[in-house]
Amino acid sequence: MWLISYIININFLDVVVYLGKTLMGKRPRISNQKVGEVIIDTEQYIANKGSKNARKILDKTLETHIEIWFDKHFWNRYQFGDDNGGERKGIEPLIIQGLIIESLTHILHYSFYVPGFSFLNKVGGRSCPRLVLKKNTVDGILNVVIAFFYTDDHKYEITVYTAMCVDDFKVQDGQYIITLDGANSILEHFRRKTFSEIDHL
Repeated sequence: MWLISYIININFLDVVVYLGKTLMGKRPRISNQKVGEVIIDTEQYIANKGSKNARKILDKTLETHIEIWFDKHFWNRYQFGDDNGGERKGIEPLIIQGLIIESLTHILHYSFYVPGFSFLNKVGGRSCPRLVLKKNTVDGILNVVIAFFYTDDHKYEITVYTAMCVDDFKVQDGQYIITLDGANSILEHFRRKTFSEIDHL
């Protein structure tokens, strides 16, 4: 627990006035004046999630550089629709970008807590299945297929391969699906024609 101490500021004149009024039999008035301030001891050891006795020495927010890329397949579907000429509604670039940004904290959460869940590819190294992001919209369930790549210049590329608003989107074997609903989400894994809920947030 935090060690809290108080510094009491006492004015000598106030004490004299108070004693004088008391001796004269008058009831002292209650003052709203602030008489102290709370001091937090930053050197105190307290409990955190990993220890009963720990001292915080740094609280810092780190910036991450990401780039969002649209694969030609997605761009053609957005501009020209399906092969049969049908328009794909609800996949405007700003909508896709918003969904990706919204999903980032969920993706990181699951990568920390779910064993076996990996999403980051490295060129010439590890290869992970593409992620499917899902969200209910006015045009139906939006499905977006993406992949993350780490680049040599300490950036993260996010490539969008395709997107469409349908209720029966076809998922590939081995893929993970993250369905977003406001601040909540569900992580599923599609394996051998079966969807399995892995975790939720």
